[in-house]
Amino acid sequence: MRLLGKISVAGIGVAIALAGAAPAAANPIDDLWNSLNLPGPPPVFEIPDIPLPESDSLDFILPPPPPAPPAPTPGPQQQPPAERPGPNQVIGEFTTSGFAADSGHNIRRVAQQVNGAVVRPGATFSLNGYTGPRGTAQGYIEAGVISDGRPGKAVGGGISQFATTLYNAAYFAGMQDVESHPHSYYISRYPAGREATVWQGVLDLKFRNNSPGDVRIEAFADNHSVTIRIWGTKTVNVESVNGGRWNYTQPRTINLTAGPNCIPSSGAPGFTTNDTRIIRNARTGAEISRQTRTVVYDPIPIVNCR
Repeated sequence: MRLLGKISVAGIGVAIALAGAAPAAANPIDDLWNSLNLPGPPPVFEIPDIPLPESDSLDFILPPPPPAPPAPTPGPQQQPPAERPGPNQVIGEFTTSGFAADSGHNIRRVAQQVNGAVVRPGATFSLNGYTGPRGTAQGYIEAGVISDGRPGKAVGGGISQFATTLYNAAYFAGMQDVESHPHSYYISRYPAGREATVWQGVLDLKFRNNSPGDVRIEAFADNHSVTIRIWGTKTVNVESVNGGRWNYTQPRTINLTAGPNCIPSSGAPGFTTNDTRIIRNARTGAEISRQTRTVVYDPIPIVNCR
């Protein structure tokens, strides 16, 4: 297509654009002038040839479309909240054994209740609070206890062995000791100065999770032993140093009437001991804390059933 020219008459502007080359004999300006019926001869114009792009449309006379707006620059993506370290390592473990059949029943029952307990960072675990009452309605039976300073029996007996095992597992996990009570006299199957007893509503075992993540208690028992593992994120190493035994005391003798309430005992001396727990940073080995616990054990009385 070629733009042939543009004329302006009496303030009227007319653009002339014809497709293809104009025939040599044609005079479009004269034809347009005559069609307007205006007086006088048609004006004469010099119409230069203006090369135009080859196209079948008039798109070339339209303004180009505005450029597309630039794509927005992506801002920083929101990061998901950091996950609390999970309990994926055994950070404390302990096993005890050597219990009677009736005590074993209760130990297995409390292990079933406590197994899987999760303690959040900064939270305190209470054995009595977690299990609630430990009576016949909860599946416990009568078993051995220490009553009035000598062996006896009561419903829920044997739980102190579980408490001692849990105490030691938490001890080596580096948990903070909130409440613990040693037995009134020493029981040889437990480490001296590093054991605990409980009694519902009176004596409890509590520890605080002072680690950066959750800890989970794994507890299981069979007819011979009970094992407790504390799962968490290992940040410390724990060492136990026993200070020996001193200040021995001799047992007294008790004579009782033979019967179901009399459990004979050969007795054993009492003594004083201590245990020092040293906690070190697991990565650097630097000492974090050193605490000593001193325990005075009463002598186990000699009980005669007559």
